[in-house]
Amino acid sequence: AHARETSSDATSFRHVLNLIVAFRRPEFAGKPFELQKEALEKEGYSRSMMEKVHSGNYEPFQRYLRSLPLNEIP
Repeated sequence: AHARETSSDATSFRHVLNLIVAFRRPEFAGKPFELQKEALEKEGYSRSMMEKVHSGNYEPFQRYLRSLPLNEIP
């Protein structure tokens, strides 16, 4: 049910998960964060969001993560 939510926090959560997957692409391995940001910005990712996610301070993601029923995961 949580995965299909359309709240702005849920949408932000999905965008961040997509960003995390993008950061883990093989072509980014060993590249400095600045070069990764440049490449991902060209794909439409927000520079501000990337910087906040990278610093661990992206509140919509954190807020939504806290709302998930993680105790139900086996």
